[in-house]
Amino acid sequence: MLAPWRSPLARALHRNRAQPQSRYFQLATVTTEGKAANRTVVFRGFLEPNRLQLFTDARSAKLMQLAAGCEICWYFAKTREQFRIQGEIAAVTAADSGDLQAARQQLWQRLSLAARQQLYWPQPGAVWEEAAIASEVEDLDQLPENFVLLVIRPIAVDHLQLAPDPQERWSYWQHESDWRRQRLNP
Repeated sequence: MLAPWRSPLARALHRNRAQPQSRYFQLATVTTEGKAANRTVVFRGFLEPNRLQLFTDARSAKLMQLAAGCEICWYFAKTREQFRIQGEIAAVTAADSGDLQAARQQLWQRLSLAARQQLYWPQPGAVWEEAAIASEVEDLDQLPENFVLLVIRPIAVDHLQLAPDPQERWSYWQHESDWRRQRLNP
């Protein structure tokens, strides 16, 4: 069953689809030292019914920062609205089995060749080595071990619409197997 925040988010994605930046959101996590970490990532679609997917390199620092959950912030400039989504995040690695392994494979197949190629570069965050960046890889169809599907299961959503006057703000939160909704002051 679709959560009640999915329709407003789908509408925002549709209405902002001509703007390439609408595919990007900020992902906030917490480091092992307890410090905030934030980066911009690419939205790679929904896994039904309400989960969001993206990917990372198993060698990146963000993979170690997922245990405490995450929050994303997604701003749509054309419609002037923001979605803040708190969630639990699961990493699906090459070692995992089950339904999400198929989703990992499907996401890899949908990626552009340029996105796939990045997974063959040296370790993210390591000291730069110009010669180490692979310009061509033999078999980009082969799923590399370091390709990790990240799946966010939202547990709370804050939707702020800045365009209407007065502005509108809605809070959605999961309660057991249901979603609740309440209008808030902007």
